[in-house]
Amino acid sequence: MACLYRSVGAPVDVDVVRGAALGWVQGREREPSLAGVRDPATGLPTADYLSERLRETYGRTEGTCQSVADSHCLVVIDVAIDDLDAWQRMARAASVGRTLEQVFGPGHPMASLSDGVFAVLCERTPDVARLSQSVRRIVERNAQILGVADTMRRPVRVWMERLPATHGSAVDLLEHLRR
Repeated sequence: MACLYRSVGAPVDVDVVRGAALGWVQGREREPSLAGVRDPATGLPTADYLSERLRETYGRTEGTCQSVADSHCLVVIDVAIDDLDAWQRMARAASVGRTLEQVFGPGHPMASLSDGVFAVLCERTPDVARLSQSVRRIVERNAQILGVADTMRRPVRVWMERLPATHGSAVDLLEHLRR
């Protein structure tokens, strides 16, 4: 708020800044979240959270004849380009994070893996390939609407990554995808 006032050459109104800060705090108190679980730039869970969800997924198939590699995959979205300033990176991250939540919804564990690389844990169904291709178009369309299209790789890279046989190998895969 102070920067906004300074940018228009007006004196900072302390009451407005205080009101905005209190409103933000009250809004955050209504929506409790665990510290460290969500990436502040994207609003998506962190890579560590996705790793834990992968552990749970592998644990559910332990002792069965079904393998995680056959039942699940990661849909990876790469929009990364270099030479962006912090604000451009933040705007891009927020745009992609919001889009992934809209497309996949709350039933799919997802995460921001690194600056410009995102992953979504999905069950292998006939719809996953179609959904993956839809994500590309929707990410690009939303970026255009929000004016951040020039901050993204063109075309956006989207692919389905096969999960390895073990959770440890899946964590290594996440680290590799983080670049």
